[in-house]
Amino acid sequence: MSKLSSFFSEFKYIFKLLNPNSKAEILLFLFFIILYYPLGIYLSLDTCIIDKKDFYDLYFSFDNNAFMFAGSHDYETHPLSFVFFLPMRFIYLTLDFFSFNHKIYILFSTFFCSLFVSYSNLFVFKYLKNIIKLNVKYCYSIILFYAFFSGNIILSFTADSFTFSLFLLSMNIYIASYFIANKKILSYGYYIIIGTFIGGQTITNLPKAIEPILFEKKFTHKNYPYFIKKTCLITFILSLIILIPFKFNLYFFILQNIDRKNVFKMENFSIFDSFTSYFFGGNMLLPSLKIDNSPWKWIPNQGIYLNFYDSIFQYLFVFSVLGLILYAIFKNFKNKLFWILLLSWGIDIFILIVFKLNLSDSFMYGGHFIFVIPLLIGWLFYKLKNSFQKILNYFLILLILILIINNGFRIFQFIQLVENLCSNL
Repeated sequence: MSKLSSFFSEFKYIFKLLNPNSKAEILLFLFFIILYYPLGIYLSLDTCIIDKKDFYDLYFSFDNNAFMFAGSHDYETHPLSFVFFLPMRFIYLTLDFFSFNHKIYILFSTFFCSLFVSYSNLFVFKYLKNIIKLNVKYCYSIILFYAFFSGNIILSFTADSFTFSLFLLSMNIYIASYFIANKKILSYGYYIIIGTFIGGQTITNLPKAIEPILFEKKFTHKNYPYFIKKTCLITFILSLIILIPFKFNLYFFILQNIDRKNVFKMENFSIFDSFTSYFFGGNMLLPSLKIDNSPWKWIPNQGIYLNFYDSIFQYLFVFSVLGLILYAIFKNFKNKLFWILLLSWGIDIFILIVFKLNLSDSFMYGGHFIFVIPLLIGWLFYKLKNSFQKILNYFLILLILILIINNGFRIFQFIQLVENLCSNL
């Protein structure tokens, strides 16, 4: 009974930790909603790009139609996604049963997308303020930089697994890091629940849910049994839960994922271009857009896709941010909280470079890691002296202005292409 009481006390504490706890945080959260949701309203009411049924990969290869109307049946990579999207599907079926205009459901869906992205922004801000303990003016600079990332803007109206994953992963990073920073230990129950949601939503993210165990205060070179026991037990339970859609047939689950890897592996696509223009750079600074055919033969309709960067200034922006991250790694090499972030992002980089999965669509995967970028920069601020912090802050303000101008123009271009594409569907 005491363990159950402790479990509920932990979740009550976590719930309080996650929500806005001050007037400044409430205003910041509302600012994010106001920033993102109007675009979702416009696209929901005036176009069909979000809700056109029986058309796939209409923009940037997202499967939002499948998730919104069917809950997704892609069990190989999203084993429990169908369950998580049941409340949304129930709302859709209820509105449809009573013959309400389906646009009401689309508005509802895009609002939740804006909500998830706004909460992700809030978790990043809380991390900067409560864990790194930066000067609040630097927290605002970093969070504004992050808020105008193109990946956040696109996900703010895209009801896809990546939007939900962005919310879950940024939340888990904040909670786990907060507990570790304060020398507290998260319970087995927490890891099982968060692992079920994160791994059940996207299987490749499962290691990210439990890797903070490596950095708990109990895990030392003299206490390997603790780590092995906790990790193995949690992994075993999570594996059983995630295998439910496959009726616990591990062999079939592995075969399905091998087949999927072979289908979506691209050998003749530049990893450099995929990383700079889509995966890393594209999720910050959106490249130019085009209407084109899908790279996958089984998708007959056209969609909106990204071009590669075509300007030296775009590459300068991307490599400037990458340079800041590399310098942050150098300055924080022995910081265990920093390594939680780096290992989480490393999983995505490993999948991109080693497995070469979805190189042409790697922009989508921003939802799995983009929140790490502002946090790494936050740790760089932490390690710099006051005078250098001011210089970095001025540089960050310059990057923010570039983001606002570039991404504002690209979103305008996106809307024009949407209107053109929807008129032909």
